Amino acid sequence: MDERYYLSWQGKMQGPHTVEEIRDLLRDRKIHSLFKVQREGRELLVRDFLSEVSSAAKEAEKSAKLPSPGPVAAAQVIPRAIPVPEEELASSPPALPVTDEGYGGTAQLQGGDRFGFAVTSFVLSMLFAVPFVNLMAWVLSLIFGHLFLASTRDQQDVRGRMLAWCGVWFSYIFGGFSLVAVIMAAIWGDRVPSYLADDLFWELVLIMHGSMIVGAINGIIIAGLLVAGVKMFTQRTPKFPVALVAGTLAAMSDMVLRMTVFTAFPSAMEGGNSTLVVGLCITIAVFAIQALVWADLVHLRSGERLGFAGAALVGLFCSVCLLFISFALLGLVNAYT
Repeated sequence: MDERYYLSWQGKMQGPHTVEEIRDLLRDRKIHSLFKVQREGRELLVRDFLSEVSSAAKEAEKSAKLPSPGPVAAAQVIPRAIPVPEEELASSPPALPVTDEGYGGTAQLQGGDRFGFAVTSFVLSMLFAVPFVNLMAWVLSLIFGHLFLASTRDQQDVRGRMLAWCGVWFSYIFGGFSLVAVIMAAIWGDRVPSYLADDLFWELVLIMHGSMIVGAINGIIIAGLLVAGVKMFTQRTPKFPVALVAGTLAAMSDMVLRMTVFTAFPSAMEGGNSTLVVGLCITIAVFAIQALVWADLVHLRSGERLGFAGAALVGLFCSVCLLFISFALLGLVNAYT
């Protein structure tokens, strides 16, 4: 009778299986090489287990070609695994159903099948600054990204998941900004003379896409400050792609809110105390929204969420640093003009 072994993945026991069955499951991609095999009281990765079995088979083949040294010595040459007792087989948890997608119907995507979906989603989301092309790119990015994320819902560490996640987020952020900009342009367009309509259209296209580029640059700066602030206050480091999405979301939210308020209330742009008050209220609102989003969006490498208090503290640090950077740039501009 062939020895049978249990497989484990993320704390779930599966099996038992023979060596040949394990090889078939791996070849059919119903399991991957990071599954663990229970053998002789040890846990081995599938790849190490199969390598060990192959080495044992080769040793057995070599020993079979040599004169037999006797039954006791021959038994010592061939390493054998401890078979699973019948009592343990009876009391073991039932194996998960094996489908075409793997155990329990979940595809095991470890850098294979749909990794291209994740890359495609991220690359298409980076076309946000290309007029008209970006409209189709955002739609395709969301389709490919959501397909990948849906197929790897239970595999947080799968290769490409962060790319797909970032692609989906960037598509929503920049696509949402464009939608708001179009709505605001439609409202503002009623107040513009007809003979300026053609020139105004292209001017608005340039302003909208230029704003997205500026927002992306500000997002990178805020992401760096966010990582530094979290490291300073928690002694832990968040993943930079998550920080980049959080920073870009904060920068674009600020733009959207200011654009909406100043379009709805043009008098707020006339200068004076009213402009300062409106600008201060927008800044406070953006800070509150930013803290609420960062509290749940930013995860530390230990798996903990940043939390509202931590997000507010880090947000205050980022705001102070951004003010310092702004004053420094203004000083440089004034010095060389």
